Amino acid sequence: MTPKKIYLSHKISAAETADKAAQAANCIAAQKIGKAIQDALPMVEVYIPGGPTERFVSRAYEHEYMDVKQILEVDCEIVLDCDMLVCHAPGNEKIDGGRLIEVNYAITHGIPNYIFDEPEHAIQFIDTFFKLGALA
Repeated sequence: MTPKKIYLSHKISAAETADKAAQAANCIAAQKIGKAIQDALPMVEVYIPGGPTERFVSRAYEHEYMDVKQILEVDCEIVLDCDMLVCHAPGNEKIDGGRLIEVNYAITHGIPNYIFDEPEHAIQFIDTFFKLGALA
């Protein structure tokens, strides 16, 4: 069975402040969530912006080859390659910035999406989708 691709939208940083320590902490937190999802649901492949397998976009931003708007355009193209988008909103915080753009893009293109607080909620949602055959 081909793994289903899940896009994990997460807070990276406020582009205006671009605090590298906050960016790193946010990306590490997202990587832990992605690992929890993949460990619980081995039939999925989780794409994490700023994650361990994403090198080009991060470096293009660091070297100022691309701005935030251009990066989000690329991220949205990646969303199109995925079967689902899950968006982490810790503490049920309001999503804005890049996460809001990614979620709206998924909605506009008919890609199933879910906003979650705890990783277990995302796992339950994705698992239920599979059990119902929505992504089969």
